[in-house]
Amino acid sequence: MTSLQTPQTPLFATQRASFESVANAARRSHSDFALSAALFFGLQGEIAFIDAAGEQLLDLGHESWTGTWVSQLEPGLTAADWAERRQSLYEGPRRFQARLARADGPTLEVEIYAALHAVGGRTFVLHLARPAPLVPQLQRELDDLQRRHELIGLAANDGLWVWDLVEGVVAYSPRWAALIGLPEARLTGSIDLWLDRVHPADRAMVDAALASHLDGDTLILNLEHRLEHRQGTWRWVQVRGLAERTADGSLSLMAASTSDITHRKNADERLCYEAFHDSLTGLANRAWLIHRLHDALSASRNQGEHFALVLVGVDGFKLINDSFGLPLGDMLLRAVAARIARSVRSIDTVARVGGDEFVVLLEGLGAPDQVAIVSDRIAREVAEPFDLRGYAVYTSVSMGIVPDSDDYNEPEELLRDANIALVRAKRMGRAKQVVFDSSMREATVKRLMLETDLRRALERAELHLAFQPIIEIATRRLLGFEALCRWNHTKRGIIGPDEFIPLAEETGLIIPIGQWVLQTACRQAQIWRTSAGLENLRVAINLSNRQFRQPDLVLSVASALAETGLPPEALELELTETIIIHDRADSLAKIAALKQMGVRLALDDFGTGYSSLEHLKLFQVDTLKIDRAFVRSAHIDREDEAIVQAIVTLAHGLGIAVTAEGIESDEQQACMTRCGCDEGQGYLFGRPLPPEDLSRRFASNVGAVESSEVWAMS
Repeated sequence: MTSLQTPQTPLFATQRASFESVANAARRSHSDFALSAALFFGLQGEIAFIDAAGEQLLDLGHESWTGTWVSQLEPGLTAADWAERRQSLYEGPRRFQARLARADGPTLEVEIYAALHAVGGRTFVLHLARPAPLVPQLQRELDDLQRRHELIGLAANDGLWVWDLVEGVVAYSPRWAALIGLPEARLTGSIDLWLDRVHPADRAMVDAALASHLDGDTLILNLEHRLEHRQGTWRWVQVRGLAERTADGSLSLMAASTSDITHRKNADERLCYEAFHDSLTGLANRAWLIHRLHDALSASRNQGEHFALVLVGVDGFKLINDSFGLPLGDMLLRAVAARIARSVRSIDTVARVGGDEFVVLLEGLGAPDQVAIVSDRIAREVAEPFDLRGYAVYTSVSMGIVPDSDDYNEPEELLRDANIALVRAKRMGRAKQVVFDSSMREATVKRLMLETDLRRALERAELHLAFQPIIEIATRRLLGFEALCRWNHTKRGIIGPDEFIPLAEETGLIIPIGQWVLQTACRQAQIWRTSAGLENLRVAINLSNRQFRQPDLVLSVASALAETGLPPEALELELTETIIIHDRADSLAKIAALKQMGVRLALDDFGTGYSSLEHLKLFQVDTLKIDRAFVRSAHIDREDEAIVQAIVTLAHGLGIAVTAEGIESDEQQACMTRCGCDEGQGYLFGRPLPPEDLSRRFASNVGAVESSEVWAMS
């Protein structure tokens, strides 16, 4: 073999058990390769793993093959040859003969079985290699003794035994005796010395496999079973054996090896456990849940057994995680998992399928109300406070419930509809439970289509701005406009902001849309200021919470002003009180930066949110906007009028102007005037109009739009 290169392929030591498991499965499927060597290659030809039989076959040291390539084992094999071989394996396994280089000595002619296999999430090329059969002339030259030694050599692996099938006597090697805890001495006895120590649950399988091999039905005996140790414990062993027949076809001799694979079996069991369980909570994971759902669907179709799927989501988990940190967040998830598990029956399955989402599969249901009983029990259990390192943490869960139905054929369909129901529950608030029905799926599909269209709305120029006047209440003098985003869908027509703005918020599309609104509104306002004689005009733009949390918000505002030439004092950003709740320090820093830039700030919808007096001081707002809910009835409801009056007095005391939203009648305007409101918006003064309509009005009223004349848009 040529000298080894500098290692470039890591030794997959931690996956040794996985490689060996794949190789053993391949050997079992192809009994003529039962005693073969196993070599694994990456798709580029690098050697990933060679088992002990392969190292022995090629006379390699345990580590000497690290970093080598297939071309060093097969001299003359080019990269093109390897690519052709690899490509052919996508069509199925193949067999061929090759010559492999050994560490010392001539090349070895071998017969190879090759196939693609996945190990640890990667695809590898498996080669099972065995020495090519000797030509018939040479086989005839071997005498009986040589053939017997060759047979023992093939079977040699840990403990050996040789069975004289004529006399019925078995000779066991010292290592075989040590395997069952007996003194290391050569034993002689019957085959029962082995068979009587086989685990009762495995005995029928062992007997059948041995009989099949002796009858000539299988070429190689290859099986795994449990073997009793002298101390009463059980060891997992692998038995490989080969029986020989005389010229007349009668059985004469059988040799076998017995390998202790307990460690590998334990590792396989651990791997199996990890493959089907969540590492954080110890619950079943999605893979095991899918398996159980297949069984539940089958039982429902064939035996009429009823089941239900409950998808459980922890309310406000992100806020808890952000507030207390990931370690306490993980503690909470483990505690929630334990409470859910103790709320269900032993026959039910509880799995963790996402960060803060769990699934409960309820099987064998009788009465329809059983699901509600279990879901209510889960809700009560989780509602109790959690003690997390001295912190008393309260939370709740929302649930999406899917009863079994003939409409379902695959587990993924159940999980899909459970998620739809859970999303609906979360939109309703905390601690809600929603049972899925088909209309929800239709609504979800419609919403998905709307989201797809919204993603294209900007590039298709379907979005436009409408501007609603902001007037001075006492004189109806025009002060500015609020820019409002509108969507004119090519097929559906006008889609209201109440439908698409929440969708934009949820999907993150509000960020590019908001940036477009900012740029477009500033540009239009500057056009009016310079061409329509509206030098003091200002434009107001709503900022969503998601927009405000963007790290580059201040830079985006500064860029929009610089690119359009709009003075900072002509831009008013409307904020809500909730923005300060998520990250108080960051929010206040952005507010201070915007104020330092000279941008005006307005606090929107005052009176409907937290209405904190502290927020009025922290926000440094120029304008406070009273929500239309109070304006609508203040002229006929003394309490609402008193609230408006109190808000105005408070704001004026802090040097803040007050805008009343939603003024639609002269009576409402008169009431707001009595209360001392400074500015107003509403249909009484004008509906939101596109900029071209307003530009035409300005062109026909040059010099009058900023006078004390009545602003009568409607």
